[in-house]
Amino acid sequence: MVLPVQHSNAETWHSLGQLARNENGQPTNHGGDPLPSIAPSGNAWAEFKSNPTLHAPHIAQLNRSTKDIHTFIAEHAPTGAGRQEALNNLQHYVNTKINCHPGNLSALTINENRRNLHLFAQQLNNPTISTDQKLTAALNLGKGLGVCTEGETLNILDSTQQLCNRQQGLAGLLVKTKNLLVEQHLQQLVKHEDAIHLSHKLANDMEIHHVQALKNHVAGQWGLAVQEDRYATSAYQARTGQMASALLAKTITPATLAHHAAEQLEQALISQTAPGLREGIPVELLKTEPLRRAIQAEFGQSIDLEQCLEFNDDYSEVRLKPHEDLALHIVKAFQGIGLVPIHANPMHVLNQPTPGLQQAIEQVGTLRGEVVRRPLHNDYINSFWFGHAQTQQDSKRKEEQEHQFRRR
Repeated sequence: MVLPVQHSNAETWHSLGQLARNENGQPTNHGGDPLPSIAPSGNAWAEFKSNPTLHAPHIAQLNRSTKDIHTFIAEHAPTGAGRQEALNNLQHYVNTKINCHPGNLSALTINENRRNLHLFAQQLNNPTISTDQKLTAALNLGKGLGVCTEGETLNILDSTQQLCNRQQGLAGLLVKTKNLLVEQHLQQLVKHEDAIHLSHKLANDMEIHHVQALKNHVAGQWGLAVQEDRYATSAYQARTGQMASALLAKTITPATLAHHAAEQLEQALISQTAPGLREGIPVELLKTEPLRRAIQAEFGQSIDLEQCLEFNDDYSEVRLKPHEDLALHIVKAFQGIGLVPIHANPMHVLNQPTPGLQQAIEQVGTLRGEVVRRPLHNDYINSFWFGHAQTQQDSKRKEEQEHQFRRR
């Protein structure tokens, strides 16, 4: 399914992240991850391993992430063989793969595993994922260590993806939609670029690898797990990476997600009541509390049923509010869960126009081969994609923030 982008707010999510170059001109900075990936061979890799100033930050981040995972398991897992196996494997991984002699460091550990473990550890604080689901993923991750480096890498990737996909309510819906859109839009960008630079057969053969290269490139901006392969090259990232960042900024916006969520909400409300709800049904057919529970079970506490329905003058009929009203309510819910800044104007967020996908691809063509050398400001809250969502319990703090902003 291709999701609509024509209602997006291009001004709201633009200029994603700082993308730096290393001395060879390769992209190294991945936005939300402050540390560069290191070219896994040649002089750059040899210097990285031999220079403590270069490798110490990477080692420190790996130690922090594994410590957070180890602590979580120790605090939440019941005593037993599974708990001990996971804890022992984590400690062995730290001793042999992270705090080993620098000459024995693996590029997979420093690059892909480090970034995925960092994302995994952040998601352990995500309030939209239950403790049981976090624990299952953490135990699976721990038990999957202690094999060959390639096997450990696959197990870390699988566990990270499993955890990220366990988010509930509106946040979970947004993450799934975001991931689908990232895949769709980067695939179209790759098709467009490779049709220019490659033969038809080679373009088809390389499509999956080039899409993965761009997903790896923007992973730190969009909360994605990283999956390296030898064809997902830094050279492709250097040529097309900034185009990918700009394209997603133009086409995956709060408005895009709000309109999609509004469609999902409409379908859920109709399926829980009657097909005629869009036009209007007798009010006695509306079972308010069962409907409220069903909607909150799917979309979370941030969706207010009263904001989704409207009555006629004599209250004899009830119907769905117009799509735009539902989308506006969802944008306000975004502010409540930490996706959109609390002081943003919801109507402005919803109504900013943006180009369609093909037009946006043509627009970002001017960025081919470019890398932004200085950080650019974002209007959205990037940390949302890394599990820093808010819950209903944050409403008081939200109100205080609004009050303080208005007093400025």
